[in-house]
Amino acid sequence: MEPMEPVKTINLIQTKTILSPQLETVTALLRKLSIWALTILIASGVVVSGVFYYLRLREEQLANTKQQLSQAIAQYMTREGLLFALKQRMGLTGKILGVQQPVGKVFDTLAGFVSPGQMTAVSLDDHNQVSLMIHAQSITDVVSITDGLMKQATVNRVRAPQLVSLTLGKEGGVDVGLLFIAVF
Repeated sequence: MEPMEPVKTINLIQTKTILSPQLETVTALLRKLSIWALTILIASGVVVSGVFYYLRLREEQLANTKQQLSQAIAQYMTREGLLFALKQRMGLTGKILGVQQPVGKVFDTLAGFVSPGQMTAVSLDDHNQVSLMIHAQSITDVVSITDGLMKQATVNRVRAPQLVSLTLGKEGGVDVGLLFIAVF
């Protein structure tokens, strides 16, 4: 057999296209531009992702802080209510003490002419009028009591003293009702 001759083929389609120098520079620029655009897109994606992550963490921190502060407010609301009620009561107590009669001075005045064992009833009204019921052993005790009341009137500790009642008891005791206005 005969050796074969190499086949020579003619290819009419060029495998490599030859571009003009202008098209080559435009293609190179487009490739560089696409690489830069891809780089910018990836970098902006990373930046946006980082900002989103930071904002999400910050939002979680603020939500936790808000929850803690809400719990603290809830705890202090009870204390604030108690403090407010206490302040109101203190104001009312101050008003009451401001208008309250000094009852201690009345008893100091009474101690000047009556012994505590002789008093059976004492009352003080809003106009400083004192009603006093006394049980004395004898008329001389009644005279000394009324004399002591008159001395209190001369030193202006009482005004308008009156003997309201005088009752002799079956066993010899005397019940006396006195009325006067205490001066404070």
